Amino acid sequence: MVIIKHSNKSYNTKKVIEMKINKAIAVIFLIIFGLLTLTGCPLFNLFGNYDRTSINSELNNSEQRSDETPKTSQPDLDNSEVDVESLLKDGKYEGELDENGKFTGWGIWIYTDFETYYFEGFFENGVPNGSGTLTITNPDNVYTRILEATFIDGLAHGMVHFTGVIPNESNMVFEFEINMGIPTEYEIVNAQGYTLHTEPGIWGVPPWYKTW
Repeated sequence: MVIIKHSNKSYNTKKVIEMKINKAIAVIFLIIFGLLTLTGCPLFNLFGNYDRTSINSELNNSEQRSDETPKTSQPDLDNSEVDVESLLKDGKYEGELDENGKFTGWGIWIYTDFETYYFEGFFENGVPNGSGTLTITNPDNVYTRILEATFIDGLAHGMVHFTGVIPNESNMVFEFEINMGIPTEYEIVNAQGYTLHTEPGIWGVPPWYKTW
């Protein structure tokens, strides 16, 4: 075995050659890896095929998603697909009419769709607008609901007074706020200890709005 001595250090010739070969192979591999990455080879492109534009786009979309407020389940207030005019023929109105034949002023509206809805209050442009009282009874008259409120285009709005009537039992009275047909609270507990669950439903006058 040949030993080369230099500056009092001994090197194995075979080891020196192997180290140089390994370094050369490593450099060549890094060069090839870099070229394949730049050209977008799917096998070696470990960081994906994003260019600067796509990265910025993805970051912007991510920021937008993080800023989004989680959506809560809300009833659909769009009644444009409801044929109200046809449904009105199934009800009964007592009161004044304007020059176009629409309900106006103080009147009484009675409508039945499984339950019976009795509304007494102000109308404008053919729809409940203003103060009024909506009474709902089921077919067996077991349970009656009475809603006293201000109505805007058929929807209860503002502070309302709600009474649940069960025969031979004390009435359940609740006062709470509604924002255009949607109660601002889900659970309402009254002074008697009764709990009223207000969702899911639109608090309005049928058939303009299907009520709770």
